[in-house]
Amino acid sequence: TLCDKCNEKIETDQDDAFKCEFIHVTGSSYSDGGSGKKQEVELCQKCAVILISLLQTSGYRVTDSEWDW
Repeated sequence: TLCDKCNEKIETDQDDAFKCEFIHVTGSSYSDGGSGKKQEVELCQKCAVILISLLQTSGYRVTDSEWDW
């Protein structure tokens, strides 16, 4: 997979838990079906860090949390 910003290959090590996706979905969903549009962005680690910083400096709230498997 290529980064949608810098076009570099998104590479991770076997034990790396990195993933950065932004998905925007609009449309209609009913019990028997639905339709709509979806916009997606996948980023490498470097571009993800830059985007998070840009969002924060633009006033977006970015929530930090921890996870444990």
